[in-house]
Amino acid sequence: MHGENGSGKSSLAVGLRNFIALDRPLPRPIDPHVHAFPNPPPGGARQPEVTLTFQDGTGPDTIHWQAGQLHPLDIGDGTAPTPTNVAQRQKLVAISRQSGFYDYRALLRASYRHRDAQLAKELFVLFVENLLGSFPLVPGGPDTVRQAWERVRKTKPLNRWPRRIREANYVADPLNNALAGFLDSIRIEANRLLATYFPSQRLVLLALGTPGCRFDKDTKELTGTSILPEI
Repeated sequence: MHGENGSGKSSLAVGLRNFIALDRPLPRPIDPHVHAFPNPPPGGARQPEVTLTFQDGTGPDTIHWQAGQLHPLDIGDGTAPTPTNVAQRQKLVAISRQSGFYDYRALLRASYRHRDAQLAKELFVLFVENLLGSFPLVPGGPDTVRQAWERVRKTKPLNRWPRRIREANYVADPLNNALAGFLDSIRIEANRLLATYFPSQRLVLLALGTPGCRFDKDTKELTGTSILPEI
């Protein structure tokens, strides 16, 4: 999403993120987000409101976030009206667990690197901590890629015995399995974007490979934290 200053990019981004995101505390009133310089319609002040309409094949489902009501994800305590029913809140939670929001600061990490020798490791961190961090390991699951990565980082084999190494690698298996599927989906989407927006270029992303996180038997150190693009 891009445009001139003052065109509404930030307002749209804030509206979507605060509507969908699970990582913001509840209650979550909309009133603090009213525009500082509103253009009131004739007869009264403009009220802040975000309205999203979802289409899943069974018909449109419209949900409002507006002044005087609870946030759509908030079940509340019965003292204020809620704009959603149980089924709608469950859908919003599922959407949130498969959504990511990236501002320009986060995206700058995709362009910045220290030196070429570290590119594979920096790509790995970029994917597991930023681009894929909020995605669930499995659809609808409670654990995200970032949470799985944090567990792997904090894991240390107690000793070099094969059993201890296997136990440590068992912690890394869910992340490795999920990452392989994500990387293949990203490869497909990246090639589609290249062909759509840069039709004259001839770059093709053949693979996004990763050896997978593993603890070395001799050193007990974590290895395989790299993503290797084949272009």
